Amino acid sequence: MAREGISDDENTESMSELNGNPCSPKKSMDFRISSSKSFQTVSRGEHCVAFNITQAQKVFDSNGDHAITLASHATANFFPIIYEQLKAWNGPVSLSLFIDRHSISILGIILRLHECSSVFQEKLNVHIVFSGSPFDSGKCPILDIVPNSISCQKLTYKFVSKSVSSLLAPFQIYPINLMRNVARLGASSDFHFVTDIEMICSHNFATLAKRFANDYLSSGQKNAIVIRRFEVRSNVSPPRYVKDLNRMFYAKEAFEFHHVHFPAGHTIPGLWTWLKKSLKKEMSIEKISYRGSSWEPQIIIHATAPLNEENVPTRHRDQQVLAWELCRDGYEFWVPTHLFNVHRGIKTQQTHLNFATYLTNRKELTSHRFTGSTGPAYLFLHAWNIIEREADMREMMTGKHVVRDVECGKCKNRLGWMYEFAYSEDQRYKEKQVILEKSLIMTVEGLNDPTMLERDEEKKGDEDEDHIPPINETRAKVQISSKKNRPTNKAKTSL
Repeated sequence: MAREGISDDENTESMSELNGNPCSPKKSMDFRISSSKSFQTVSRGEHCVAFNITQAQKVFDSNGDHAITLASHATANFFPIIYEQLKAWNGPVSLSLFIDRHSISILGIILRLHECSSVFQEKLNVHIVFSGSPFDSGKCPILDIVPNSISCQKLTYKFVSKSVSSLLAPFQIYPINLMRNVARLGASSDFHFVTDIEMICSHNFATLAKRFANDYLSSGQKNAIVIRRFEVRSNVSPPRYVKDLNRMFYAKEAFEFHHVHFPAGHTIPGLWTWLKKSLKKEMSIEKISYRGSSWEPQIIIHATAPLNEENVPTRHRDQQVLAWELCRDGYEFWVPTHLFNVHRGIKTQQTHLNFATYLTNRKELTSHRFTGSTGPAYLFLHAWNIIEREADMREMMTGKHVVRDVECGKCKNRLGWMYEFAYSEDQRYKEKQVILEKSLIMTVEGLNDPTMLERDEEKKGDEDEDHIPPINETRAKVQISSKKNRPTNKAKTSL
């Protein structure tokens, strides 16, 4: 179905106050710092929820069309990304934020932002989720928050980013479907675009999309609008116009979301036709079939549509279950032209946070100059929480060896192998040592905790030094490749 297109600049809201100091207040705004504010919390399973600690005040409905709420979720560490979302999204935003005692200070900053910034006042609903106490008999406490005392002039993006950079991410399993549901339940409109906070929408998305939403998602209609997702390398600016996306796609600078890691979950047929149509002025929308149990589409739905099943464990088809439920309930899926969003960074492996397993540390490192079936590999004196498989003789570049494949003790994915016996005398030093393939594990700059990899205070050395470069993670302990990319026991190895 085709409909008249819209100029890219139509109804685009000025966001000047998000450039430079994002909290430039309106002249009539009260600069006084409020006293402590109390919020009622409600129990939802094992968690407590405080809805609307800030509430959007602007009405975005226009010409009889109802607005779409951007319904997203995050931990305190990701809160600064909301600046970019508020700048890009011309409509209400509903954010559910997961906190614990290490990140509770973000709440005072959020309340102060709401006092200082008209953009935060106009657009943002914030809802707080935290784990309930086993001693409260299922009752959730009153949440008391004191706004941060910083002046509005100093409450810049830089200040907020610096404030959250030292916060520890919650160690508990992130209740992702609860977070999605809270964002939807706290939305200020009937149309919800459920998305991750890191996804950056195409230009004028909210204005263009709400026309389709009002046509296809009115109460009683069982439709869901599916939005195409893309990804670019982390050092590349996400395209926000179709012409830029098209150019980057042909130049292999932009890709379908999770095209390496999990294409079955995100591939939508007709991409080239979609790009061609989206370059034209006229917008259109086409019906597609449900793609199967692996499909996890990013959708715009009505408030009356089913919620995500909160009992599904995080990272165990948590997003697929909603698409399945919509299909079971008779919903139809529609893909519009022109509308898309983009993720910075290309995911190539699966991170199993619930399978996070301590394996070894730098003190056990013998050498980093090895090669496995997936690329570079490390040789360690010892590794823990692994399973050794049957011994097998293999002809390698350095001669015959008897080796045992080793697997993660929790997730059962193959990580490398252990040398049982070396036929060559000069290779005997490797016996009983373990190879872990670099692409299948995650090194961690962690805390002084016995379950964390030990912190390396040394500076990066040259190529001849045994060095594992750190990454910006403090909680996940092992990263496992997707099942599709796992090497088999007969994969050729070389040293």
